[in-house]
Amino acid sequence: TLVSTAYEDRLPENIPHFFTQKVNHLLPGYTGTWKQRYYKQLKYFKGPGHPIFLVVGGEGGNDWG
Repeated sequence: TLVSTAYEDRLPENIPHFFTQKVNHLLPGYTGTWKQRYYKQLKYFKGPGHPIFLVVGGEGGNDWG
């Protein structure tokens, strides 16, 4: 993931990451996409076999910067 220089002074868990997400998963042939934003907090992750928690921001903003 490329990181903009605007994020250089942020803690690693406050840097947004992105992946390409389909706009519509059900309409055959529709190819529209958008960039899904997510954040990673690895401080407590112990590796394979341990839980991963997903926090969904819902309709509000989640810019932790």
